[in-house]
Formats: sequence, C-alpha cells, structure tokens
Amino acid sequence: MYSLRRIVVALGSIALLLAGTASASAAIKIKEIEFNPPGRDTGTNTHINEEYIMFVNTGGTTVMLNHWTVRDADGNVFRFGSDDRIPAHAELMIHTGRGSEAALHKYWGLRRYLWDNGGDRATLRRADGSVADRCLYAGAGSTAMC
Repeated sequence: MYSLRRIVVALGSIALLLAGTASASAAIKIKEIEFNPPGRDTGTNTHINEEYIMFVNTGGTTVMLNHWTVRDADGNVFRFGSDDRIPAHAELMIHTGRGSEAALHKYWGLRRYLWDNGGDRATLRRADGSVADRCLYAGAGSTAMC
C-alpha cells in the first residue's frame, strides 16, 4: 500500500522530470559570425555594426539569457542583461559596435572590429558557466556558418 506522502513525492519527481525535459528542448546555438563585412574596413560605427554574431533558439520555448556570456578567443566578453531572452525558433544578433538595443538586436559597444579575419573562436556560456555552444572558424571568406 502506498502512502499519500510517497505518491506526492513521486508526482513531484515526474513534474521535475517534465520541466527538465521542456527546458532541455530549447537549445541556443551560434548560427553564424559575419567577421569580414563587405566593403572597405572604414572603422565607422555603421561598418563595425555590419560585423556580428548571430544565435538561434532551436527549441520550442523562450530562453532567458540573464548572466549568459559570449567570448572571443582574445577574451572580449559580452554579458546578456537580466531581461534578454530569445523566443522559440527566433534569431538574435549581437552587433560589434554601438547602437540602440532592441529585443533581437544587441550591441557589444565596441569602437573597433572584434572578430578576427584570419580566424577566431566564439564561446557561448550559460549562466552556470557551462558551454552552450562554440564556433571556430579559420578565416576563409567573410561569414562563418557555425
């Protein structure tokens, strides 16, 4: 005979398992890095903002990005804010330069180019410090598809 307490604990475990499965289905991936935008490297903010890193949420739920970070191989770090999120199946872009923040367009705030034309590595980390995704490119062309 099962006690009521044992049934409640079992149901709680099932709820935790289902909640874990739902959030695990959402995966934020680095989709591409535009490391050498078209045209001359003028150093203007407009041209610097044509350099970007793009992420995609491959899951069916919105993911909160509070305390997530992106880092290049040189140690430059972008920290997502407490209200940053990426809806299910949406793409989010971080432009290298300065600009007005929008839901799916963020700005690193740099006055110089970030992503190395000869090759670089991007690392996306979750709030707990674990690696969510990495993209390594060797520098051929202008865009790295990750």
